[in-house]
Amino acid sequence: MGVLMKKGILIVLEGGDGCGKTTVLNKIKEDYKDFVFTKEPGDTPIGKRLRELIFEFVDVDPITQCYLFATDRAEHIAKVIKPALQAKKVIICDRFIHSSLAYQGRLPGMTEKIINRINKAALGKVKPDLVVFLKTDKSFRTNIENSFDVQTETQRNQLTQAFVEMSKNKKNNMFTIDVTNKDADTVYAIVKIKIEEVLRKYGN
Repeated sequence: MGVLMKKGILIVLEGGDGCGKTTVLNKIKEDYKDFVFTKEPGDTPIGKRLRELIFEFVDVDPITQCYLFATDRAEHIAKVIKPALQAKKVIICDRFIHSSLAYQGRLPGMTEKIINRINKAALGKVKPDLVVFLKTDKSFRTNIENSFDVQTETQRNQLTQAFVEMSKNKKNNMFTIDVTNKDADTVYAIVKIKIEEVLRKYGN
């Protein structure tokens, strides 16, 4: 890329399993080799251990699970995201707080307020400059390794609706792409337009 930025940029990709997010990420990596690419959970040494616990003990209490994700996020922000932002890098993050709100928000007794409260200290003042939500009405795959599978149509609708509701809040800086009937190249072309908009906005 070679573009000097006025500040560090955080761009997040969100969506349900099977929405094509990995394909989009790979295309971004091909075109923007100077970007910092990261993910949640599990992109720090401590985070890898936490990820193992999270996916090994999937039947833990929802509050416990939320704290595990928040602990991973705190370490991730401290060791990966903040240093990259301070260095005025452009960061592409595969999932962030929005996934916690969507996935864990479906669990018994969990609410947006509880999840936000648990994650408040972890997030600090870090806020994405752009969140791209890949929305699909197709059935999510159920054989993805290390994934909280969303099996039923009702669960899929709940997950999608959670992301849709977040996108309605302008403070979340979310841009929705309905990928249901779009091929990968078309989806990426739209994503790239949004990335370039952010680069023009904050580039020197």
